[in-house]
Amino acid sequence: MRIIKHNDDARKSILAGINKTVDLVKVTLGGKGQLVLIDTPGNVHPTADGVTVIRHTAMNDTVEDMGVKMVVECAEKQVSVNGDGTTSVSIMLQALANAGNEAIMKGADANIIVKQIKEAVDLVVAEIEKIATKIGRDSEEVFHIAKVSAHGDEEIGRLVQEAIKKTTKNSMLTVSASPFDRSYSELTSGFKVNSGWLSEKFITNNEKMTAELVNPYILVYEGKINSFPEMGELLVKVTEKGRSIIIISDSLEGASLSTLAINNEQRNLSALAISPYGHTVEDTKARMLDLAIATGGTVISPDSGHVLSEVTLDQLGQCDKVVSSVSETVFVGGKAHDLDLKIRISDLQSQLEESTDPMKKELLNGRLATLDGGFGVIYVGGTVVSEVKERKDRVDDALGAVLAALEFGVVPGGGVSLLRARNVLGDNEGERILFEALDKPFNQILINAGLKPSEIADGVLERGLNFGYDVVKDEYVNMMKAGIIDPAKVEMNVVKNSSAVVAQFLRTAALICNVAD
Repeated sequence: MRIIKHNDDARKSILAGINKTVDLVKVTLGGKGQLVLIDTPGNVHPTADGVTVIRHTAMNDTVEDMGVKMVVECAEKQVSVNGDGTTSVSIMLQALANAGNEAIMKGADANIIVKQIKEAVDLVVAEIEKIATKIGRDSEEVFHIAKVSAHGDEEIGRLVQEAIKKTTKNSMLTVSASPFDRSYSELTSGFKVNSGWLSEKFITNNEKMTAELVNPYILVYEGKINSFPEMGELLVKVTEKGRSIIIISDSLEGASLSTLAINNEQRNLSALAISPYGHTVEDTKARMLDLAIATGGTVISPDSGHVLSEVTLDQLGQCDKVVSSVSETVFVGGKAHDLDLKIRISDLQSQLEESTDPMKKELLNGRLATLDGGFGVIYVGGTVVSEVKERKDRVDDALGAVLAALEFGVVPGGGVSLLRARNVLGDNEGERILFEALDKPFNQILINAGLKPSEIADGVLERGLNFGYDVVKDEYVNMMKAGIIDPAKVEMNVVKNSSAVVAQFLRTAALICNVAD
């Protein structure tokens, strides 16, 4: 049976799903946030991780479930880009959706409101970026960011801080369950490429939205792969060895890409495809050679007389593991020939010393760092499975928050930066809607601590720029000095992602969904 609804009736049903989902997840926010228990196969999963709660939420009402899916979309976008802030972005979405819908029901034009909100978001994001303070990998702020994101857990804060100190900006860090009851971090050699999987059909880890291959062969191909059959013989050789393959080609698209992705999804083979990365054609070619050397392979190129169908396994690179996200790929434990790698690094160092071009020097420095960026793993231990799962969720959040902070800097935490950023907004309809939404994460943190937001908000705004409220100590503090800080990137994207999804909701004039008879 198919259900069709229009205008106010359609938005009302979707809004019910949004409200029920966000009301469930908002209890996890802040220093005194609580856990949500999730029934999973074999055990109970306790978590204070917003996106984990949202992913497990569904409504019996099919129409309301469309609202759930909008919250999921918003949270997934937030976590894929920032690694943290999923509860805050959901709360912002709820506030914008309710206020925007109310305005439309009173006669406002949805398209105008959406445009005004977008313009208001740009003002707020610019304000947050302006007040952000940059931090380094070895700074104590790394500990404070991780601790805050992990709901005040100092052990997790130190664990993430230790892992960050071991790595460089070119490293990739992941979180995994420990084989022991203790938590620790390790770093191995790795090569990082700033491009990710070309199709979601390559994803093997749905929770992290990553493709992960163990002991793969690596084809570095400089040229266009015109059809899937061109790769056929090589893929058969790889499959016969019981191995996987990652293909890096500067032109793998269309039917070739889709056929490879579908075969991977159907488990006819284990594969991954990414694009090469570079700032110019010359830089891209150089980086492809870097990768081939780092993994002990050869750059396969028609210009060098290579024929793809005749490529042998010993011409391919190899490594222990590949982890690819939507935006980057790390090759762990590449099987480089030591002498070849040393020569390549020496050559790059010589070029760097001889170059006087600032842009070229920057590219060479980046390539040198990439050749030995490293791959880190934070192993989370615990006594029982449910404890490990809950701690792992918090370490994931803490790591994501730290990486975001290293990119754009930090701002006062506890929802204060969003609360104060309202001062750049005017009084048109869209700006008023965003103004009212920006204090909701701050308010929810206080509500979860049993406090009254209206009274405390006035006290915060009367004090200096960096002041906020420590709900654990129950007092006004300088948030920066107290270490209660948030990544500016997370806060900026809380505003951007919630407004992007709510624009779809506010412009909804009808809905169609299928329900079981």
